[in-house]
Amino acid sequence: CIKFLESYYLILVTKRRQIGSICGHAIYGIEDFQLITIPHSSVQTDLAHSKTELRYKKLLSSVDLTRDFFYSYTYPIMQSLQNNVLAAEGAGMPYENLFVWNAFLTRTIRKKCNNTRWTVALVHGNFRQVKLSVFGRVFVVILIARRSPALCRNK
Repeated sequence: CIKFLESYYLILVTKRRQIGSICGHAIYGIEDFQLITIPHSSVQTDLAHSKTELRYKKLLSSVDLTRDFFYSYTYPIMQSLQNNVLAAEGAGMPYENLFVWNAFLTRTIRKKCNNTRWTVALVHGNFRQVKLSVFGRVFVVILIARRSPALCRNK
């Protein structure tokens, strides 16, 4: 859930497409999503807040999650292959990572629930996977380019 000034919002992925796989782990892109308002009774509407709230909501809605965003339920795609090989099995998704686009947006719900069951770590960038054949030998090449939102984030 995301909260600006008044209501809470939920970004719900309603349709996904598999864009590749790494070591048997599916990597998905977003086909369609909805921004759902979750009203909260403890928040009182104020006209000044309403204008700012609408501005924030419009800014969030302007982000096209169907382009250049990808995720995996089981593979920490936000980390390098070297880190994933060295990591302990079952370590979970490292949200506090340089390449998790929605780390700040989901921080509150992850802390309240004390888990990441209700959230997915989105990576902003590019994921391409192609099969090539050289002299009859088939192999897969994967290119992952990730963008970091860290320059505009205060820690």
